[in-house]
Amino acid sequence: MQTGLHRHPFLWFLLPLALGIVCREYTPLSFSPTTTIAILIALVLWMCLCYRRFSRCFLAAFMALLFVVGMSSLSLHYRSLTFPFTNDKQVCLIKISDNAEEKQRSVQYKAEILAYQQGDSLIALPQHPTCLLYFPKDSISYTLQRGEQLAIHARMQPPQNFGDIGFDYARYLKRKGIAATAYVPMNSWKLIGKDTLIGWREKADRYREKIAAYYHRLGFRGDELGVLTALTIGEKEELSEEIRETYSVAGASHVLALSGLHVGLLAWLLMVCFGLLIRYWPALRPLLVLLTLCLLGSFAYFTGLSPSVVRAVIMFSLLAIVRLWRNEPLTLNVVAFTAFIMLCFKPIWLFDVGFQLSFSAVFAILLFFPRLNALCPSRSFIIKKVWSLMAVSIAAQLGTAPLVIYYFGRFSTHFLLTNLWIIPLVTLVMYLTVALLLLAPFPMLQGWVALALQKLLMVQHKGLHWIESLPYASFDNIAIGWVDVLLLYLLLHAIYLYIQSFSLSRLRWLCVMSIVVAVFVFIG
Repeated sequence: MQTGLHRHPFLWFLLPLALGIVCREYTPLSFSPTTTIAILIALVLWMCLCYRRFSRCFLAAFMALLFVVGMSSLSLHYRSLTFPFTNDKQVCLIKISDNAEEKQRSVQYKAEILAYQQGDSLIALPQHPTCLLYFPKDSISYTLQRGEQLAIHARMQPPQNFGDIGFDYARYLKRKGIAATAYVPMNSWKLIGKDTLIGWREKADRYREKIAAYYHRLGFRGDELGVLTALTIGEKEELSEEIRETYSVAGASHVLALSGLHVGLLAWLLMVCFGLLIRYWPALRPLLVLLTLCLLGSFAYFTGLSPSVVRAVIMFSLLAIVRLWRNEPLTLNVVAFTAFIMLCFKPIWLFDVGFQLSFSAVFAILLFFPRLNALCPSRSFIIKKVWSLMAVSIAAQLGTAPLVIYYFGRFSTHFLLTNLWIIPLVTLVMYLTVALLLLAPFPMLQGWVALALQKLLMVQHKGLHWIESLPYASFDNIAIGWVDVLLLYLLLHAIYLYIQSFSLSRLRWLCVMSIVVAVFVFIG
């Protein structure tokens, strides 16, 4: 235990923190602020008393402290979602915080509750809890814009489930930070003004809208425009249901959600370019490291600060520091530190699907990739690169498959072929997009790049359509529970421990036999 603790200390710090968050979410156990402070003081005193004589007791006390911190941080998050609900309609002052989203029978807006009326007085809410408002479909409801302030007369309700659908919709909304929902009838609201102060989120949204409009002016339409905006700025509104299904069946949905792949490509480009500059001008090292961090942070800001992007930016920022400063590789400790910092900042991210998939993939790649990559049967440079890409795909698939099956009920069988096709093309698309934006002062060159980018996206779609049409492209409607997910990850951990003490020759035979058995299973 001490060896693992010394090698990966933040992995051991992350586990009790995450366990505390999970216990607060799924058990009635909760601490008041006074009780929490008392427990923390007691644990700190215990740690001080046990530090010199009982190192294991000190470690146990520190982990218990992190457990309490995890529980308390999630309690504080849910406390920010409180609202004085009543059984009657209330007059509330709200501010629209997002664009309209059309539903089957209504128009949905996300809004902040600024104040509510109690008697003859208006009581302000300093925390501005978020709510979902549903307006009837009419021409006026579609005209509301982000930043506009409304006075509404509606019945605020806490998030609740509708029918027996097997999905806890109320908990889902609470995890998204939604404190209340309300249906606002016609003539039950009034526009009273607009917030002239533009927040940082609104500024980021406007920049993304400008970039999407810029792509449109350059001639991008349909699926090409939808995929390009999803890959570069994280906007998915332009994606058709057909292209979403194609990417899902082929096992390429991960490229449509901004994550570590996209941030990694950007970080790699920066580290290559800045690494060359540092080689010739070492005095520029501090400035270039700082510039790398600023550019990665700006990318996270402009793409909306989603958990997967924030995770990737923090992790690749640390990697850029160690690579440009000390030329050291990414480790489990760096990944665990990233997750630890994110959960300390926002514990509810632990239940975000993107957060779980991102870290599962990275952990699996760090654990399984070195062994899988060592099985390469050739010394050819091209074969080694293809083998490395296959090894990364297999490792990432091992890490994410239990969660993908649990959340989506689908397993894409041709993921190796998909990744061999999609990863090089996405890399070219990302770098060509950078060139497209940099060539704005040169319209002719920019037009050529835009045309090449359109053709490349078309080729990408055609390849995925072909993979989608292959037999047994995916297995759907797979139902497993969270216990099955835990058992699968325990099995993966056992496989990892087995591989660590297994000879490479015997491991090759194991892989061959596994492929043969899988082929017979699929044929049967």
